[in-house]
Amino acid sequence: KPIQALMQMSLKNDENANVVIATLLSLNMLESTIRSITNHTTGKAPLLKNMIESILHSRNKIKNDNDESHKYHLLAAILRTLLLPTKKDGLNLRNLVWHGFTSYLPPKWLALCIVL
Repeated sequence: KPIQALMQMSLKNDENANVVIATLLSLNMLESTIRSITNHTTGKAPLLKNMIESILHSRNKIKNDNDESHKYHLLAAILRTLLLPTKKDGLNLRNLVWHGFTSYLPPKWLALCIVL
């Protein structure tokens, strides 16, 4: 049913519907990339939160490059906030959009997903 709803939205030539669909696609690609960089390309992937944490811990493997290590820490923090439901500040954007909990999505969220 979610795919049918997405197709109906896109048929209406609604700009917001196009943003929602494009955001869902970009979130899917982002999650696929997370699987790839954490070496979980085949079989059942671990929980998304565990894969994001493994990105954070991979920074510990980088020696003598504080700037590169900081990039991993920042990336993990952004991914956690964008993709995970946390008590403090997590957005869980994919679930909000996929399950229809939001009817409007500002294009800035799409832009962020594309940049990531």
